[in-house]
Amino acid sequence: MTAITYSPLKSQKPNTAIAYLPLKSQEPNLDKKKFYLKELANQKNLEKLEFVEEVISKNLAWEQKKICHVLRELQSGDYLLVTKFSDLGWTYSEAFKVLLIASVREINILTVKGISGQKIVKFIFSLGNLY
Repeated sequence: MTAITYSPLKSQKPNTAIAYLPLKSQEPNLDKKKFYLKELANQKNLEKLEFVEEVISKNLAWEQKKICHVLRELQSGDYLLVTKFSDLGWTYSEAFKVLLIASVREINILTVKGISGQKIVKFIFSLGNLY
């Protein structure tokens, strides 16, 4: 298992570590995902890990999603854990919005699976659709 760390600020004692789990209505791999997130938290010496689960829907406004509330709760030096980059948002633009907010607020994001260059290229091309 590889861990990609996006860490704008190193902190000696993180206040909070939250694992965000966006779920389909029937999630057969929930226990497996939790296991990997706990393992990642242990590797990073995070003592307490809180899980936030949410059944995902593209019809729900971003501001109403639990990830938005999690970002409001986290403070500088805290940790947000996800199994993969795409768990941060329904679309690439939502996922990068989370990265931007985390960067500005100095929240550390840890992923179990890395971010591929292909996903970043897809995101950059999706920006052209916004204008």
